[in-house]
Amino acid sequence: MIWDVTGRNSHGSTRQTKLSTAELERAWVALAAEDAVQAANALWTLASLPEQSLPLLSRNVRPVEGPKNSTVRQLIVDLDDNAFSVRERASRELEKLGTSAEQALRQAIRNQGSPELRARVEALLKKLPTSTLPPEDLQTLRALEALEAMATPEARKLLSVVARGSPDSWQTQEAKASLERLTKRSALKP
Repeated sequence: MIWDVTGRNSHGSTRQTKLSTAELERAWVALAAEDAVQAANALWTLASLPEQSLPLLSRNVRPVEGPKNSTVRQLIVDLDDNAFSVRERASRELEKLGTSAEQALRQAIRNQGSPELRARVEALLKKLPTSTLPPEDLQTLRALEALEAMATPEARKLLSVVARGSPDSWQTQEAKASLERLTKRSALKP
């Protein structure tokens, strides 16, 4: 049995209705829903109405500006500073950076460092999100899926903008993967 989850009707076309501004906003909010059915309905509603949903997605989906590598490296060095206040400030700053500092933290743990540095890096890595995304990240991920499903030149353009974000951010990587899939799909079409 094959189930079509794309939101297409029995004739194979996507829904074509005009949504009010409030309905578009509700669809945007629903992308963050824990209820996967509600989120999927919102995703396919937005994907089926690119003329209406692209302006909304353009306002809400932005490339992630990551920290400069030199800043992250300095914060990691500061984790081993003699002054407790400097170590604490560096820990707080790295915790705020979250996953955008993950790669540098993982590299720091592989390098030889003091027990203090290793303990602080390990504690920071434990605080990083694991398998579940926070609602705002889930919303962004689903918005990127909607853009890929649209496959319009404008959707590709927005995906390209997001793909130019911080190379370490998952949003940038997801946008790049979407663009690659779209390129492969278009190459397969006769």
